[in-house]
Amino acid sequence: MKRKRWKEYFWSRSFCLLTTGGAPIEVIKNYIEHQYDHLVLVVKYRRQVMDDTISDYAKDMFVRLGKNYNISLIEWNHDMDHVHILFKAHPNRE
Repeated sequence: MKRKRWKEYFWSRSFCLLTTGGAPIEVIKNYIEHQYDHLVLVVKYRRQVMDDTISDYAKDMFVRLGKNYNISLIEWNHDMDHVHILFKAHPNRE
């Protein structure tokens, strides 16, 4: 069953087939524009290595790289073994 469903025409690294339940295109555009994403990065084996210096460096890298992809950082929190990132990805319009 998996071989039949997960072929290039249904799922690939470049696109994903989804359903919108008949929602109008304006509703979908509005949802995408106001969507926030939450990312959790965990240190391998949950080692206690994430101090303020490493967190600040990672945060600066995220902000700097995010400028190239229209990503804005909303909130950044860390503990000794993981980082929580709340961000907004702004879709490019042509």
